Amino acid sequence: MKKNLKKLLIWLTKTGVYFFIEGSTSVLFFVFQADSVKYFDIYDENKFIIQLDSFLKQNKLEETEAYFIVGQDAVIEGEFVKNNSENVAQFIDNIPYEQVITKINEKEKSVHVLGFNAAFYQTINSVIEKLGGTTLTVLPYYFFDSMKLDIQNAEVILKKAETLKSQNMIIELPKESETPGNQPFGSTQTAKKEKSTLPFLIPIFLVLILVLIFMVLKTK
Repeated sequence: MKKNLKKLLIWLTKTGVYFFIEGSTSVLFFVFQADSVKYFDIYDENKFIIQLDSFLKQNKLEETEAYFIVGQDAVIEGEFVKNNSENVAQFIDNIPYEQVITKINEKEKSVHVLGFNAAFYQTINSVIEKLGGTTLTVLPYYFFDSMKLDIQNAEVILKKAETLKSQNMIIELPKESETPGNQPFGSTQTAKKEKSTLPFLIPIFLVLILVLIFMVLKTK
């Protein structure tokens, strides 16, 4: 017999994840910890999974049907003139994450491109599934009137998310012969790239600069 799963709304931000269960009187916030998430990238996946698993169990967010919303501060966006697939492909390639989930929408006079770090969806979804749930759809923030999730708008956003399943951002990984520029406009894709080391090199670079300044001052 199929279980009647609870409806769960997930709202991803750059600092953490909001969770709302249908009928609840509050919105819960899972804060990203510095020992597992850095520069909006999952630095230690095992720690992240343990932290999120504990949070969901503690708040009884198990056996759910989830609607995953990507907030405005969790995405990178660009606007391009039409018929400029090379610029679109270059933009996607420059998003600094190993795997990027994107949504490309053609407007009347331009093309809008949105991307975010796929690791957050993949890892959060794996924990949801481990706890007997499933993610029904992943949607960008711009389908909703609100730029954030709170108890005043949670029920409205959840109901609207149910009607937008056809706009799901998740599709299979592209084949090796496909590139972002070959995908049709209005499509969604997950691009796999070499993981960027830039976020981790920045602190080292700053330290080297400080050491250099110290050495210069010391020799005066």
